[in-house]
Amino acid sequence: MIANDKFNFVYLFGAGASAQNKNEDEVNKKARNLKKSFTMPTATNIKVAINEVITFLKSLENKYVFKDPEKDIFKELFSDYNSSFSFNRRLIVNLIQLKGFITDYNTFDEGMRKLYLMRHIPKMNDLFELNKKLISLVFYILEFKAAQNFSSFKCYKDSRYSQFLLTIIDNNFQLPSNLTLLTWNYDNQFKIAELDFIENGMKSPFNEKNYIRLNGRSLFNNYMGVDMSETLLYDLKIIIEKKPTIKFAWEENNEDLLNQINYFKESIDEKMETIIVVIGYSFPFVNHKFDYSLLDDLKISKIYYQNSSELHFNDFKNKFSSYLNNQGKFVHIKHCDSFYIPPEFHYGWKPQQIIIDF
Repeated sequence: MIANDKFNFVYLFGAGASAQNKNEDEVNKKARNLKKSFTMPTATNIKVAINEVITFLKSLENKYVFKDPEKDIFKELFSDYNSSFSFNRRLIVNLIQLKGFITDYNTFDEGMRKLYLMRHIPKMNDLFELNKKLISLVFYILEFKAAQNFSSFKCYKDSRYSQFLLTIIDNNFQLPSNLTLLTWNYDNQFKIAELDFIENGMKSPFNEKNYIRLNGRSLFNNYMGVDMSETLLYDLKIIIEKKPTIKFAWEENNEDLLNQINYFKESIDEKMETIIVVIGYSFPFVNHKFDYSLLDDLKISKIYYQNSSELHFNDFKNKFSSYLNNQGKFVHIKHCDSFYIPPEFHYGWKPQQIIIDF
């Protein structure tokens, strides 16, 4: 698609991007019954996703994980855990504790913020690092591994990401040079969409300036493992033992975030006005200084806010009204079945002329 080159276009994705018009729980319930892909879990129902992973790990027992050490074909890989069974059980216990942690603090991010502030206590710092690894493990299983060899367990895959990219790329599989995709999410839905491209003989549309991940990512080593029985448990062991790749914006000395913001600034033509499309992002206070730094130097022409909630839209508008003198330049897009593409994006778009009758 040839985009209008008269504007910068910035998309900002948050966890609410997973929400659709239909009730998400109903969507997932029907998906289980029909054995179709689920939508990604949002911040408020991540515990449902953790339950899915716990159920999945339990299903591995007596198939790929054996309580009897004599039958454990992976015991050498898990000698420091006594057996693969012990490792698997420890993961299940850790995930149950993670669910309790989220219950105590309403959302994962809020709880992690408190742990970070208390990181001078070794126990709190250890839990902070462990929880990063566990949430990465949850997304890793849900998005990539589980669906490869278990037909009864379908991966979380949101087809809107692929549909969106296919709509806006050109014939050379490139995104418009005046478009930037920013995401606060640490899931891998855009990466899955990219894999769809590559597996079908197309090029990746992403580079370091048009796709920017502000909170890091939950992706680990080779997520395209060949055989579940040979790679899954060992992959999970690596996740638990390696340094996590998720890094919250509010962590000190976050050079990764500073680099990402610099990439974003470099991708923007300062001479042009900017159209922003916000999809499912609530602009939480804990990120406010980084959100303002992203928007501060932009000549914002209009902001489209895609979220089905009128309450969220009004809250967002109140936070950012200072950026736009004309309140009418905030546009609420309530339908969420596909990611919104503003009319200004279309090649040949011209401002509407106002005709006044005298």
